[in-house]
Amino acid sequence: MTIYGQTSYNAEGREVVGAGVSVDCRFQETSKQKLAPNGSVISIDAVAYVPEDTTVDDDDHVEYDGTRYKVVGLYATPNGLGEVEFIKLELTQWPQT
Repeated sequence: MTIYGQTSYNAEGREVVGAGVSVDCRFQETSKQKLAPNGSVISIDAVAYVPEDTTVDDDDHVEYDGTRYKVVGLYATPNGLGEVEFIKLELTQWPQT
């Protein structure tokens, strides 16, 4: 999986992303919905688990197997001892621009 960090917006309002960083992950397609803080409903198209030392933020772009996604949620995932080993990413499919 390749993670592209969002860096800014250009003059047309399109997102500008940085260079990609490849990371190992566990990837699973899904179809669930999430209620956003503003009351809108977001479709979660995939979930990925990446190592806890991975640098990733909301709104970053992710590419997996030729499909682009946007990070809409991320959560520390503790193991049975309470130690964080992975970060769970909730992803929505992102249209190509």
